[in-house]
Amino acid sequence: MASYVKQLKILIQGAGIAGTTLAVLLARMGMKVTLVERSPCMRTSGNPVDVRGEAFATAERLGIVPSLRAVATRVERFAFIDARGRTRAEINSRAPGSSREVEVPRADLATALLNALPDDVEVRFADTIVRIDQDETGVNVTSARGIDQHVDLLIGCDGLHSSVRALALDGNERHIQALGLYVASVHTTEIANDPTRVLIYNEPDRALVVHPALGSALAMFLFRSGARVGHTDVDAQRMLLQDCYAGGRWRTEELLKAYADTEDVYFDAVCRVSLPRWRDRRVALLGDAASCASLFGNGSSLAMLGAETLADALDRNRGAPTTALALYEAQHRSRVDPYIRRMGMTGRFMVPRTRAGIQLRNFALQLVGR
Repeated sequence: MASYVKQLKILIQGAGIAGTTLAVLLARMGMKVTLVERSPCMRTSGNPVDVRGEAFATAERLGIVPSLRAVATRVERFAFIDARGRTRAEINSRAPGSSREVEVPRADLATALLNALPDDVEVRFADTIVRIDQDETGVNVTSARGIDQHVDLLIGCDGLHSSVRALALDGNERHIQALGLYVASVHTTEIANDPTRVLIYNEPDRALVVHPALGSALAMFLFRSGARVGHTDVDAQRMLLQDCYAGGRWRTEELLKAYADTEDVYFDAVCRVSLPRWRDRRVALLGDAASCASLFGNGSSLAMLGAETLADALDRNRGAPTTALALYEAQHRSRVDPYIRRMGMTGRFMVPRTRAGIQLRNFALQLVGR
């Protein structure tokens, strides 16, 4: 007599890298998946991201590696330059000769994942969960559009400002530690002279980065400020960026104008999310909602690995989903925690506070590069 395998009903909030990866894997395992996204469409802004290490194997499992290779950047080096554009230090951005890593625009990774979704996944844009009630049989959820559902599990993959975290895990602002850094970016109309080099120009407490990307270069601003601006207050964000880069040299004025002249920009605070638990009964968090752990590129790889870890745990423990959530958290936390601890150090490396700090970093990189 064939054994019965439970078809879990799972609602995932957040159609970013973590949520879409999880949706693909769970649906392929025969689970009934609903994917809800607050935005009306996929986000087109954001910085290039890396898919490397264990996450490259995840991408192979998902079948998206050919799509990623087709849109991969050609970046090989980071060049730290002075105000006249002269290279002061340079380091490799990837292991020489490595074929198991790619850097791609975030939007292209998200698109590849969305295209990999099985047809039976329900995808609902322009909606968000506003009410959660748990009982012994599952989770009752109500969305902003008034849609009620009863599911076995709710997974919050809705980012740094997660509403699932706020509703289910008392995840208010005390669990979010601002690191005093902001990041902003905008695509320019410029075609990079050298598609293999990322240019990084520093002044105390601020960095200006030009990434060749694909076709049109991406300008990124990474800066320190004690000011607090809301993540939805676009006018305050633009004002803060202009104030913090006033008087900047190299191409600061030109790239600030590029940011000011378009609505398609990215801006957010660099924060560390640190929760005592990522789950409560039948609700769990994944990706930045649980542990915003990376400043520069590795966050997407961690999100994909976390999704794979959670999906496999649920597949092995269909009759005990809360056990699966506990196993996922234990395994993935051990992977993420080192990145969380290093975030402050990464910020100091990229944005030294003084001119002496900039010179010392560049000198150290020169020694390493010899």
